[in-house]
Amino acid sequence: MSGDSYLLPDGNSVNSAGTYPVTLTTIGGCDSTITTVLSIRPTYTITQNASICQGESYILPDGQSVSTGGSYPVTLQSVGLCDSMITTNLVVYPVFSSNVNASICQGTSYSLPNGTVVTTAGTYPVTLQTIHNCDSLITTVLTVKPTYSSTVNASICQGQSYILPNNVSVNSSGTYPVTLQSVGSCDSTITTVLTVKPTYSISRNAAICQGGSYTLPNGLSVNTAGVYPVTLQTVGSCDSTITTTLTVNPVYSVSRTATICQGASFVLPNGQSETASGVYPVTLSSVSGCDSVVTTTLTVNPHIPFPETR
Repeated sequence: MSGDSYLLPDGNSVNSAGTYPVTLTTIGGCDSTITTVLSIRPTYTITQNASICQGESYILPDGQSVSTGGSYPVTLQSVGLCDSMITTNLVVYPVFSSNVNASICQGTSYSLPNGTVVTTAGTYPVTLQTIHNCDSLITTVLTVKPTYSSTVNASICQGQSYILPNNVSVNSSGTYPVTLQSVGSCDSTITTVLTVKPTYSISRNAAICQGGSYTLPNGLSVNTAGVYPVTLQTVGSCDSTITTTLTVNPVYSVSRTATICQGASFVLPNGQSETASGVYPVTLSSVSGCDSVVTTTLTVNPHIPFPETR
């Protein structure tokens, strides 16, 4: 075997393969030749690399089971009964077990480490192989966060504006969906249904007679010609303006004198006929519908007889 030596019959030691003739003298004094043909059987020194996954075991060439990384020399006999050394360098690759907390918004999906798509909350264990072909467990704890959808009915008065939840200002009737993020960073929709209630601006003309008064829509009484704007609230609580243009029509007081002869008559402005002296006030309506007084002072002159001729 390689590394050993062989002792020839003459006592010489050799360690190389070859033919070795040795001459010896027998007890009878005769030479005898012993030829030794020496063969050197090889021995082996082998190094091998091996690997296992954590939790597994490895069988060494001598049948021993090991589960820890390291260098394991094992001496065996070859078929030629020579010792051979096999050294196993064993690597133990780790396996992994990890937990992943994940969350999605309602209506979306999540891809697990193995590519599976899920949409519901739950615990999802997935077994994968590492680059060294060892099983590793990844457990995903998935939470589904809710999204919200709400409708808000709002109203404004014409000429005003409304601030939507995203701070946009609008002033027209309509439906305004706004998408916001909730505290869980999920989209939520708030739909505002906005109604614009009308306001009114009304102008009207009114007239009174001098000395009279007019009541405005707010209950205030006025007696002077002018323009009177009054702001009132409609049934929808919106301001509306009623502007009254007030005219004060004059009334008249006319005095006149008239004379008739006794036996005649005088027709007053109201058509009444008078024959006696006196003061006759007559109330008439003007073209604007206001009372006016025409006072007639009537004098009746008597007849004077002519003197008789003698």
